[in-house]
Parts: sequence; structure tokens; C-alpha cells
Amino acid sequence: MCQIFRKRNIFNRDYREHLTGGSSAYREALRRRIAVIVIELKRSAAFKLRLLAKNRADNRALIGESGAVPALILLRCSDPMTQEHAVTVLFNLSLHESNKIPIVTAGAVKSLIYVLLGIETSKQNDACTLLSVALTDENKLSIGACGTISLLVALLINDSSKGKKDALTMLYKLCSARLNKERVVSVGAVRPLMDLVAEQGTGLAEKAMVVSFLEREDIKRKGKKIK
Repeated sequence: MCQIFRKRNIFNRDYREHLTGGSSAYREALRRRIAVIVIELKRSAAFKLRLLAKNRADNRALIGESGAVPALILLRCSDPMTQEHAVTVLFNLSLHESNKIPIVTAGAVKSLIYVLLGIETSKQNDACTLLSVALTDENKLSIGACGTISLLVALLINDSSKGKKDALTMLYKLCSARLNKERVVSVGAVRPLMDLVAEQGTGLAEKAMVVSFLEREDIKRKGKKIK
């Protein structure tokens, strides 16, 4: 028995030395394994929340009330599936009126814009989430104030036709708030929007409305009288 204890102590000592000693390769492998486990746990949790929030309004309310929204801001996660699950959960939660403001105040908007710049599989639900939370007047101002407008204008200039349409629709919603019109003009959106009006494709009514909003605001900023 004493011999067994001695062997166990020797093993524990050697194991501790292995961990704390010069085995940098082992420590790096351990770090990577832990990172993989963390990603897998996040992915699994986001997927389960996605299922819970999919069809039931009471579940959406309960998830929002539980304080889960800040934990769902996983949108900059390097794992595409975790990102997709998190975006979809936020979209489902945003369908419940009481969750719209908490999603914005938790800081989700910039991360949602980040997804619009990223993987294709998450973009549709991401754009829908942005539009859903932008339905409240309070959120329109919060979204405009957090630097989102300049990112949307960048999408108008540089993204695919689908990304441009999503950005345009979002700007259309935001421009119903006067302060956001001023912000959109100040970041130089009028010219890109004028260029879009000349392009073929859908969304011409929204394009015309946004340009009309912004041209009038631009004239006001220059001190000209509007008839």
C-alpha cells in the first residue's frame, strides 16, 4: 500500500512539473483544447436557446427577463455556427416587444452590423433582427447614436447588392427620426444614395424616400429655404 502511495505521489509530482515546467508545447495544446471546449459549450447553449425561442412567445419573454440577452452577444465569435445560432436567437427574441430595447441597450447593434459584413449564412436573420429592433422610436435614436450609420453607409458603397438593400432598408427606418436624418447627411450618405437610385433593381421606392429625406435635410444644413 505504501508503495502505491509513493508511486502516486511521484506521478503527481511529475505531472505538476510537467504542467509548470518547460513543456510549452503541452501548455499550448491544453490552451487550444480548452478554447475548443469553450466554443463547443457556447455553440450548444446558443442552439438550445434558439430552439426554445423559435415558436413560443412565452419562452421569448422568459429568456429576455432572465438577463440572457447580454450573454448572447456572441456575434463576433470565430465559430460560424455559434454566430448563426446567436443571431437567430436574437431575431426570435426581438419579435417580443419587451425584448427590443434590451437587445439594443446590451450593445448588440454594432455586432449585428459586423455580421452583415461577414458570413452569408447569418446575414438574413441578422438584417431581420436589426429591422425588428428598429421599430421602436427609442431604439432608432439609440441605434443612430452608437455609430451604426457610418457602417451602414459603408455597406451602401462597398457591399453586395443584397447588403446594399439591407443597409438601405435600415437607413429608411432610421430616417423617420429627425436626428438620424442629420446624422446620415453628416456622414456623407446623400451621394451614395443618389448613385443607388440610378441603379437597376428593387427597392426604388425606399431609395427615393431616403434621398428625399436627406436632400431636404442637406438643404437645411446649408441654410437654404425649403418650399
